[in-house]
Amino acid sequence: MKTFIDNSRFIETISDITAMVVEERFGGACVESDGEDGVRYTEEAQDFFNERYDEIENLINTTLGVYSDNEWEVDINPLDLEEGEYITEDGHRKKNCPICEGATHVAELDSVGCCDLCVQEGRNK
Repeated sequence: MKTFIDNSRFIETISDITAMVVEERFGGACVESDGEDGVRYTEEAQDFFNERYDEIENLINTTLGVYSDNEWEVDINPLDLEEGEYITEDGHRKKNCPICEGATHVAELDSVGCCDLCVQEGRNK
């Protein structure tokens, strides 16, 4: 199962973890002046950061199943959705009941052709 979190939180978390790894590896020698009253990673430390960032991101994706919500949009292929289907914020596939037009899970519609309420009220006949 995949869990999607806000992209900025995802990037910030991976960046923070990666920065700890860089600082552990290089110590204070990982930064240099940027010439504008700030600091930046040295070229070697920046390359190391970039490599570790990708590794840590992959590790979080594969072991924890946590992904950026930017990937959520890419992960769901709109061609897989039938006409009238949509994905809710919590990741459920839903479609409106053809009888009452209320939203229901796609699996429910596939099994009986309408929502539970319409079945209970006998409107599916």
